[in-house]
Amino acid sequence: MKFSLGLVSLAVALNGASAHTIFQELLVNGVSQGRFNGIRYPNYNGPITDVTSNDIICNGGINPYKEPLSTTVIPVPAGAQVTAQWHYTLTSNSGDHSDPIDPSHNGPILAYLAKVPSATQRDVTGLKWFKIYHDGLDSNGWAVERLIRNQGKVSFTIPQCLAPGDYLLRVELIALHGAQSYPGAQFYMECAQIRISGNGNTSPANTVSFPGAYKGSDPGVAYNLYNGQRSYTIPGPSVFTCGGGSNPQPTTTVNNPPPTTTTVNYPPPSTTTPPVSGTVPQWGQCGGIGYNGPTVCVSPYKCTKSNDYLVSLALAVSAVSAHTIFQELLVNGVSQGRTVGIRVPEYDGPITDVTSNDIICNGGINPYRQPVSTTVIKVPAGAQVTAQWHHTLTSNSGDNSDPIDPSHNGPILAYLAKVPSATQSSVTGLKWFKIYHDGLDSSGWAVQRLIKNQGKVSFTIPNCLPAGQYLLRVELIALHAAGSYPGAQFYMECAQIEITGGGSTSPANTVSFPGAYSGSDPGVKYNLYSGSTSYTIPGPSVFSCSGNNNPGTTTQPQTTTRTTTNSQPTTTAPSGGTVPQWGQCGGIGYTGPTTCVSPYTCVKSNDYELYVNGVSQGHLTGIRVPDYDGPIMDVTSNDVICNGGINPYHQPVSTSVISVPAGAQVTAEFHHTLTSAGTNDASDPIDASHKGPVLAYLAQVPSATQSSVTGLKWFKIYHDGLDSSGTWAVDKLIANKGKVSFTIPSCIPAGQYLLRVELIALHAAGSYPGAQLYMECAQLQITGGGSTSPATVSFPGAYKGSDPGITVNIYSGLKSYTIPGPSVFSCSGQQPSNPTTTSRPASSSTAAPPTTTSPASGGGGGSVSQYGQCGGIGYTGPTACVSPYTCVKSNDYTAALLSTAVLAGSAAAKTVFTQFAVNGVDQGYTVGLRVPSSNAPITDITSPNIICNTGYIQPVSQTVVKVKAGDQFTAMFHRTSAGAVGADAFEPLDPTNKGPVIAYMAAVPSATQTTVTGLKWFKVWQDGYDTTTHQWGSDKLFVNKGNATFNIPTCIASGQYLLRMESIGLQQATSYPGAQFYMGCAQLDVAGSSSPLVPNTVSFPGAYRSNDPGIVTSIFGVTSYTPPGPAVFQC
Repeated sequence: MKFSLGLVSLAVALNGASAHTIFQELLVNGVSQGRFNGIRYPNYNGPITDVTSNDIICNGGINPYKEPLSTTVIPVPAGAQVTAQWHYTLTSNSGDHSDPIDPSHNGPILAYLAKVPSATQRDVTGLKWFKIYHDGLDSNGWAVERLIRNQGKVSFTIPQCLAPGDYLLRVELIALHGAQSYPGAQFYMECAQIRISGNGNTSPANTVSFPGAYKGSDPGVAYNLYNGQRSYTIPGPSVFTCGGGSNPQPTTTVNNPPPTTTTVNYPPPSTTTPPVSGTVPQWGQCGGIGYNGPTVCVSPYKCTKSNDYLVSLALAVSAVSAHTIFQELLVNGVSQGRTVGIRVPEYDGPITDVTSNDIICNGGINPYRQPVSTTVIKVPAGAQVTAQWHHTLTSNSGDNSDPIDPSHNGPILAYLAKVPSATQSSVTGLKWFKIYHDGLDSSGWAVQRLIKNQGKVSFTIPNCLPAGQYLLRVELIALHAAGSYPGAQFYMECAQIEITGGGSTSPANTVSFPGAYSGSDPGVKYNLYSGSTSYTIPGPSVFSCSGNNNPGTTTQPQTTTRTTTNSQPTTTAPSGGTVPQWGQCGGIGYTGPTTCVSPYTCVKSNDYELYVNGVSQGHLTGIRVPDYDGPIMDVTSNDVICNGGINPYHQPVSTSVISVPAGAQVTAEFHHTLTSAGTNDASDPIDASHKGPVLAYLAQVPSATQSSVTGLKWFKIYHDGLDSSGTWAVDKLIANKGKVSFTIPSCIPAGQYLLRVELIALHAAGSYPGAQLYMECAQLQITGGGSTSPATVSFPGAYKGSDPGITVNIYSGLKSYTIPGPSVFSCSGQQPSNPTTTSRPASSSTAAPPTTTSPASGGGGGSVSQYGQCGGIGYTGPTACVSPYTCVKSNDYTAALLSTAVLAGSAAAKTVFTQFAVNGVDQGYTVGLRVPSSNAPITDITSPNIICNTGYIQPVSQTVVKVKAGDQFTAMFHRTSAGAVGADAFEPLDPTNKGPVIAYMAAVPSATQTTVTGLKWFKVWQDGYDTTTHQWGSDKLFVNKGNATFNIPTCIASGQYLLRMESIGLQQATSYPGAQFYMGCAQLDVAGSSSPLVPNTVSFPGAYRSNDPGIVTSIFGVTSYTPPGPAVFQC
């Protein structure tokens, strides 16, 4: 369950692209120390934007570190050259278009050192940092441009004179594409753990602290990348040098000499400075006043003017990577297959030049995916066709930018051109006519409708067209950066269709591409943020068989007027009318309406302009939401506060704080998953069987964005349980489409608060643990208010497992229900109208005489849905359960489908080791691996099946993968043996089936030998239960998308080995057999040590016993855990 708050916030800014980066490998004098080795790196590549946060030190806060942290300390001689290797994500390589970082993210790169007692110490606060390197803007461009040209590598020297010892090396990249105001600059940094050797004795005196070294007002932090500035001041101190002389890399660097000549076109005219030999890489400078470098661009790029001083292959602010591709066609509702019959590019980037041939069907600067489809889709004249858009070729609904980032508002259009053959390669010179367009109307933009419709847009093929082959060109124009030309982003693909039936009308009003649009068209050059209430769709009118063409201008009702005035600053009074979403609603000299359409409120942007709050679903804004919708069942866990532990927060956690007046009504909106809103999800907002109360608490905090939530003082402001009609709060929530409303008390002090909204599902609460608690916390700034400080409770502590509101049987004719926790706080001091204990009429509690019904198939007719009652004393309803569930007795009065987690044959809580990577290189699905065809667990530890599983996919791979001792090995688990199969809530495993992840190796004569009995196994890695983070190995496996990474021991002998990967699910492990073992074996040929060590070994079966505390245990209320089997072998 997830909830979003009814008070929503501003739209994602242009700098919200997910084109981030991570420093993840160190080279010393050109020798790699191994990817991730000795570096504290996060799971997520998101930026830090708050220079006052501790996260600015080494990351790892809002972007938590990948655990366990590396214990490697990298030896580095003083005077050595070190190279930091950056990549877009932890799995990216050079084939990723945004690797190492999106080219729009220009800015400086810096490196700092801090001497520490131990390079592996966890605490990084209070250190003294000195800068050893920085690179900003020079005549050749930005440091980031050089990083991209050098494939993510940046090199610098460790000062020769430094005293030996342990240091942290902090390497940082600052992206300035959104840095016009603070916070806006994006800081990416990680820390490497190094040990400097040598004979130096210098300890630099000029040190700084993080946070503290940077301010939001620094000219290197608040900087406009797009205003033609020719200089940049790198933030932080000067670079330390052993000689104590001047900074070898000046803090302020100058881009261009005084104006002499300008190069603005491609190819350059003969009157400009002759091009220097060579070519300009993508995003490089290729012209401008005083520029005398090369102006010939690498194919397929063109030279584009940015300003008089800079001409480059840059997309500037429009280069956010939240793009889109039209990639599937449905005919009368029937899908023709993803990418079938459509010329799709590999990359989702836009076209911005309306004079380019790329504007026709794409495929130039974004080359087509090969081979291009040769399918021609048959479409009857008059049929409805639906174009399906997705963010990338691999995106599905789990992608937050799918089908496109919501900031990319604009129109959608469709054209047809008759062709001799729909598969012909040439698309120039065609005659196109428009058959559909949708722009701006009273409900918003076409793109907003596309997003609400999950990427689908439908229109009709005119029924009067002649039969024949056509190209169908579907286009989306994103206007978020269209204030000047080039700026609008054009996304288009062409489908290959054959129209059947039809008539004889050949449209006369055709246009050519390029030619149909010009850069000065009001639909191409358009300010999305000006409060304009009309928009003219570019291109011709829409063709109609009746001859009545649809005009190209769509107008939104004039509910607002955006005015330009030079009047003195005054406070404007409300005028008549209401302001639509995104409209101007205030500001100096503004005289228009200030009342916003429901449910929006007016928020100040600056003294001259205010904008209505943003997108209404707002799932991630100002709320700490987890990626997974699983419950908390342990009321003694810190996870019961704001979630985020066993269900880690979606990253980056929102830094928005939502302003709420005291006395305001707020509405929490729950959804089944992060992507359920607006879909046909039958369980949205929650499955109807999950009956129970809904509650809301507040806690005042110093900062609503603080990471720590322990020790807070909470008071309840709302609850609703079971009413006299027998209706639960959850029933009302479902009837109200996931919304629950309540009032912020008017008498509480102003300040920052966390709002904790909670739903407790009682369908399996007959014993503890059984109740399922779903909660998230919103970050509020309460304004106005009074001075009353309510009585408070703590979480954990407010609930006990024995509370009658936590352990309760809702199937036993319940007469009343006591909502857990304290009473609801009231400013008047009186109990509110919704009491803690609620009752229903006694007549409803005894429905039938006490006779026992057996859960026999078909009893009562029909079938029972998941969690429904299917038996018990006096029960007369159906007893046959929907597949794959079975009827389980809860007590004498109830037999119910209590939980998929405890049912025989449960499909969810399973996983399979399907493939692996070596040093980040994926070896391929089932390659070098014995993969079982079923994802069913092994539960008998005395069975030979516990060794490498059984029932392998045939034929078993005969590949033996060569590795070196010390190589990084990444095991990849998926929910099924088919590998990654798209969106699946239980991919790679059910996160509620917690337990350890373990790896063993055994030397074998041949890694492909059939027999696996009698081998001698030694444990090389394990990840059990972390008492600090309260995460299990399976939690980390889930967060890391099924990947478990460790190193092959450096001291083992050369030879062939089987590597046995195992995940143990402990959800049902309170007795034996109960633990679930999932394992598979990889086939390796190891180039080992010349002086190997001999490990202690164990046998399978035999390594585990049925009474091992790592096999018979409870995952609820756990304080410590020891994985089964021997100790991990150490070199």
